[in-house]
Amino acid sequence: MKIDGKYYPKNVDVVISKNDINVGVVSVKFPLQSYRKNKINMFENQLGETANLRMNNLVFGHLCVLPIPLPDISQKKVKKLEIIKDDIIGLYAALASDFRSEHAPDVQSVVLAKIFFKEAFNWKDHIASGAKVKHASANAEKIRPAGRSDVELSDGNWDKLQGLLSIDRFIEMMCDKIKLKYKDLKVMND
Repeated sequence: MKIDGKYYPKNVDVVISKNDINVGVVSVKFPLQSYRKNKINMFENQLGETANLRMNNLVFGHLCVLPIPLPDISQKKVKKLEIIKDDIIGLYAALASDFRSEHAPDVQSVVLAKIFFKEAFNWKDHIASGAKVKHASANAEKIRPAGRSDVELSDGNWDKLQGLLSIDRFIEMMCDKIKLKYKDLKVMND
C-alpha cells in the first residue's frame, strides 16, 4: 500500500490500521544476494525510509529476514556463500537501541532463516559449475529459524538477536507502541 511520508509517498509492505485509520507500518527486507557488499547502502536506505515515515506520525517497524546461506552473487552466478557475522547484527542492534531518533525504527527485528535444499542440491557443486542463481532457488525445499551453530556471532550479539531483535519482541513492541501513541483516539478503545 502507498502511504504518505513526510517527504514522499512510499509503498510499504504491511499497514496496520483500525477503522480505516493507518496507525503503523512495517517494512520487510529479505535480501537474497550479496548482502555483505551492499549492507551499508541498504542500511542507509533504511535510515531514510524510517525518517520519512516516522516523521509523518506513524509507528514504524523494520523487519529484516536474512537467509542462511546468504549467497554472494555476481553476474547472476553464485561466487561464494556468506556467513552472518557480528558486523551485520551489530548494525541492527545499535539502531534498535537508538529508537528515540527519527532515523531509527520504533521497533527493529532481524530473523535468520535457514534455507534447506533438496537432497540432490549441493552449494559447492552449484558454485563450481557457475550455474545461474535461479537454479539454486528452484532447489529450496523449506525454511526454518537458524540456530546458534549457523552463524559466527559473539555471545553478546547472539543474545541481542534472541532478545532486542527477536520477532516476538517486535510484535509485542509494535502493539504496545501503537496503543500508547493512539491511546486517546476512540479508534484504539474499540
